[in-house]
Amino acid sequence: EIRNYTLGQLVSKKITLEGEVIDGNGIKSLVYSLDGKNFEEVKLNYNKKEETYTFNLSINTKELEDGPQVCWFKGVDLQGTEGTSSFLFFVDNTAPDIHLFSPKEDEKINGIFSVAGSAYDTIGVTQISYQLGDEIGDFELIAGNPYWIKEFDIRGKTDKNQELIITAVDKSGNISVMKKKLSVD
Repeated sequence: EIRNYTLGQLVSKKITLEGEVIDGNGIKSLVYSLDGKNFEEVKLNYNKKEETYTFNLSINTKELEDGPQVCWFKGVDLQGTEGTSSFLFFVDNTAPDIHLFSPKEDEKINGIFSVAGSAYDTIGVTQISYQLGDEIGDFELIAGNPYWIKEFDIRGKTDKNQELIITAVDKSGNISVMKKKLSVD
């Protein structure tokens, strides 16, 4: 039984599955596999007072494909009886895609202008933020709509360039950052 993640949970990066193996006859061994074929030993810790066997299994999900994954467990008790179990989880290590529509690549900015674009992620974007000079904020997210727009006013600024930074975060915590130097006319 996995105690720190729920079945079907969305995960990314490095995770540690914390679990418990219970059998009235005691546990001889526990192995796991991420491909259902190649099994590796899992170190068990025995709690004599509670008569339980626990384990911590580190998994680097960056070594797995995004999408559904299964961790297979095989346990053998002290009588030699084998039991199997599986744990389903969903991997998302792909950061959101950010696209800037306006201003265009070679377009100069001045006065009041708009910045528009989109941020898309298969699992979903939870935050899109911006920074232009000393102005920092978040774009409003609308469910199912990847597009955003913000009007900026740089009248009175004397800089010949402004750095625009757009940051998008998805539900798994993956982050994309897009930086663009904007030329001021």
